[in-house]
Amino acid sequence: MASLLVVTSSPLSRRGLLLSRWAPLSLLLAAELVVLTIRFDAEMVWHQPALWARLVIWCHHLSYLAVAILSALVLFAGPHLWRELRDNATASQQHSRTWLFLLSHLAFFGLFVRLTSFLLESAPSLLTAPGWWAMAWFASGSSAVLMWGLSALPAGVWLRLLQHSLVPFTMGTAIGSAAWMAAQGAEHLGGILDGITFQLVHFLLTLFCPDAYCRPGENLLGTSTFYVYIAPQCAGYQGIGLIGVFSILYLWVFRRSLRFPRALLLLPLGILVVYLANAVRIIALIAVGTYLSPQVALGGFHSQAGWLAFNGVALSVVYGTRRLGWFARTEAAADQPDSTNVTAAYVVPLLGLVAATMVSTAFSTGFDWLYPLRVLVVGALLWHFRAAYRQLSWRCSWIAVALGLLAFVLWLVLESVTVDRSAGESLAEGLRGLPKGWAMFWLVFRVVGSVVTVPLAEELAFRIYLLRRCQSRDLERIPFQRFTWLSFLLSSLLFGLLHGRWLAGMLAGMVYALALYRRGKPADAVVSHGVTNGLIAAYVLATGSWGLWL
Repeated sequence: MASLLVVTSSPLSRRGLLLSRWAPLSLLLAAELVVLTIRFDAEMVWHQPALWARLVIWCHHLSYLAVAILSALVLFAGPHLWRELRDNATASQQHSRTWLFLLSHLAFFGLFVRLTSFLLESAPSLLTAPGWWAMAWFASGSSAVLMWGLSALPAGVWLRLLQHSLVPFTMGTAIGSAAWMAAQGAEHLGGILDGITFQLVHFLLTLFCPDAYCRPGENLLGTSTFYVYIAPQCAGYQGIGLIGVFSILYLWVFRRSLRFPRALLLLPLGILVVYLANAVRIIALIAVGTYLSPQVALGGFHSQAGWLAFNGVALSVVYGTRRLGWFARTEAAADQPDSTNVTAAYVVPLLGLVAATMVSTAFSTGFDWLYPLRVLVVGALLWHFRAAYRQLSWRCSWIAVALGLLAFVLWLVLESVTVDRSAGESLAEGLRGLPKGWAMFWLVFRVVGSVVTVPLAEELAFRIYLLRRCQSRDLERIPFQRFTWLSFLLSSLLFGLLHGRWLAGMLAGMVYALALYRRGKPADAVVSHGVTNGLIAAYVLATGSWGLWL
């Protein structure tokens, strides 16, 4: 028995336990995603104005975001997560309810597929109480994901994994969200690659299909039995935006283990590969429509399969270079940098705020109804790093309150000069459309976020961290009262650029820096920032100037 315990606790056997559990579960999940991707497409309900259709489309975009975040987690936090999983392999193997959860997952997935077919493929006139069906659809899909997770690891192991890997999870979420946003923004570019992509796909298609059909004036391309319209969005901009963000962040995060300047070739190499992959995707779409099924080709294949392929190519290109000595110094270059230092405590709350903001605004149309998510995410991160903040002085002064009032006055003066009279109408309309209780709930979170979580996250990053980091790598040795023009101006400028009103934000950042310089107490900067935001919130609620909250 003793020898058996020794064997099962060795790193090699723990790795075997992980592979025996995760490999089949991962294959099952991948197969289910392929089925959903090829079978269904949320574009079927894009023109439906009903709320249930908005829910389906929201989940459609959420799936793209989830794939981008998972790719970022594997790329930037993979070694750390693998070590955590390996350390918990024995507990995972003793999970006695695996089959119960797995069967529950299969049952919920089957129900999800049936409900998806009912919602997306039924005529609108045949849908009775579609809102309730959409809620059941959402619940079954969420339950299927939950049961899959519980079949892979016990709930306690998931909680420990999240607790020990909060920083990598947050960074991966922020990076994946940024990549997703870049891909969405790049889609709206036009005119640069449209013609090149069309000609490239036509050339490659003629190599495999003798009866290639081409009408350049109408952007139609295909075969004699099946052809498609090559829209500007199909030119490959999404993949370029995705690989661009992944590559740039990868070069920065792993800069110490890469060989420069040759590592800079990763960016154009990734763009080239993902661009060619997009051309192959279009050819595959035409092949599926010609030789397999036009319905399958025009269903989920043309959109979701492309997005999954882009993420796979981006991940493979960036990760693959870590294994090539020509780009990376050693095998250890793939290791995630140590994230247990104090820098994470200062910067990660802001990263969490940025990630939550991207998610909330991405799924909002004018009115950010997911704003409470920002407060919850930042609050959780601040609580997680609370031990690191105890060394800071949190005694404030009345001068800090006065400086916060000064920043508020500057903000209002500049707002009166640059204000857009129509700004804030979407926010006001969104609030009026909510039930009274929910509107009050949203406003409470908006005020708490403005006065508490946002000032803490931003001051920790810009004044407490960046103001000193500009002066020395060992920022803990730099007193808060040490002044340099570079740190003062750069931190204030970056703070202003983070906000939509860059001039007002930069001046406010200077005021908060002065509050910190005066006594060297971090609490003064946080309080000044909180007072400014609190006065803005009071002004908004008193006057209805909702544009100040945009």
